[in-house]
Amino acid sequence: MMAELQKLNIPQIDWNEFAEKGRAIYERLKDQLLPQYKGWFIAIDPETGDYALGKDPMEANQALRARHPGKVFYLMRVGYRAAGKL
Repeated sequence: MMAELQKLNIPQIDWNEFAEKGRAIYERLKDQLLPQYKGWFIAIDPETGDYALGKDPMEANQALRARHPGKVFYLMRVGYRAAGKL
């Protein structure tokens, strides 16, 4: 896990803008995803709009990372307001 984290090249990111873009993409996709994928996780690349689904956060993240190595993704749980709870 640490080796994977060390590979990330994280540019200076405006996290508010990052979250806004990710959420906007999710909102556009939501009707296509529900109800079939409710409870699944979606990883979204806010820069490109590309996304991947998985039954858990790691599956979604790894699927999108295969296409966009080293990037940071916005993660949501389909049909919920957030990916998880604190």
